[in-house]
Amino acid sequence: MVAAIELVHVTPENVENYGFCFYSDPKNERFQNKLEWFLNNYPLGLRYRVLYSNREKSIIGLLEYMPGKCSWRGIHAPDYMVIHCLMVKKEYSGQGWGSALIEHCVEDARESGFNGVAVISTKKTWCADNRVYLKNGFKVVEKTSPGLELVVKKIKKGAEPSFGKLEEKMAPYKKGVFMFYSQQCPFMSEGERLYGRQVELQKSFAVESRVLKIENFQEAQANPCAWGTYGIVANGSVINYIPGGYKGFLKGLKKKKIISDETKKTQGRDGSGY
Repeated sequence: MVAAIELVHVTPENVENYGFCFYSDPKNERFQNKLEWFLNNYPLGLRYRVLYSNREKSIIGLLEYMPGKCSWRGIHAPDYMVIHCLMVKKEYSGQGWGSALIEHCVEDARESGFNGVAVISTKKTWCADNRVYLKNGFKVVEKTSPGLELVVKKIKKGAEPSFGKLEEKMAPYKKGVFMFYSQQCPFMSEGERLYGRQVELQKSFAVESRVLKIENFQEAQANPCAWGTYGIVANGSVINYIPGGYKGFLKGLKKKKIISDETKKTQGRDGSGY
């Protein structure tokens, strides 16, 4: 008898049957971006699991994780499995599916000889907050801006994961605006949005900025934003770890005194700046 909901191990052979992060159309640009990233990282130990409803013929949850040595988070955790993403559809929340996925990762880490499991969490947005991890035996071991927490469950003795030397990571980005992105998350994989902001900053505020694509796990771990796969940095401070809206983006730059209402270029009658 087929289970109503089953845990599927997604591989290069069956990936097009399940998609990524609820993107299932192979023609979708975000799907293709994620697929390329998935195929490049699968040989490095990437695990991608989905909860599949045979009744609804759809995915109701997902889990992505990989060995910390090659993870795409800005943490030092070589002896841990690192969770990138945990998602359960809203209509299935509160039914224990998130905990089931976490336990699957913990058991995989134990069987593979790792010291435990680590994950970056936040109470803000875009990922599961720490409550689901804390009730499954995880503990907060470190915090950094903007509102990111390193949450860990130890299986055996060993050094704890850490955010590493954040000041050293930030040193090259002390002056200016830097926008990082990668193909790891399909919701953040389109650099066009950031290039558009780059053009707008120059046009409206005469502010130069740089858009930097993260190409591998080494660059992700060296990202001054601990989230690893994304980040907006202004004058040596992380102002966001996700794309966010344009108004929020400008608000963050104003807070760091990169721009102000007074510095905005005057617009001519034809709408062009001068």
